[in-house]
Amino acid sequence: MQISKFNKIDKCVSKDEARYVLNNPYLICDRDAMPLPCQDDKAQLVATDGKKMVVLHVDSTHLDKSCNKVENTSGVIPVDAIKTAQRDKVATGVLGANGNVTLPSGQTFNREDYTFPNVKTVFNAPRSETIVRIGLNAKYLYEMAQALGSDEVVLDITDPNQGIHVAPNNPKGNEGRGILMPVRCK
Repeated sequence: MQISKFNKIDKCVSKDEARYVLNNPYLICDRDAMPLPCQDDKAQLVATDGKKMVVLHVDSTHLDKSCNKVENTSGVIPVDAIKTAQRDKVATGVLGANGNVTLPSGQTFNREDYTFPNVKTVFNAPRSETIVRIGLNAKYLYEMAQALGSDEVVLDITDPNQGIHVAPNNPKGNEGRGILMPVRCK
């Protein structure tokens, strides 16, 4: 399995030890269990804390020490294994997930065995047609939330080509508002 060092999937796992099932990402190799359409040579790596969820497309195979192609198996991928693989100087962290999780260096991580939530039902839940599609710079939105002294913000969108009004949902400091300009969607 390969994961780019730019994908910080650990940001979406639960930090709550009582929710241990969500403390690590889960690799899904079974096509029927995948929440999103996927190419044949890909698997999906899912992380959630119960409030947010991310699904990444990752290669479904890896090379062992003898450079043989090995199929990965579905299951938990320890977040520490991903972070260690991503610390390498290359742009992509490589790890094998067949039994234990193994890094190219030979370092291994045990895989816990538990049932991960059925994420396919979340992604395939009925939803309305998209009415407005707006691109946002997430870093700017995060910085605005910090400037407004709030962990949560309310976005008021009147036109997809106009600035988005940003207000704190639970201000801890002075009352304030902001405007965030949308980015062009590709």
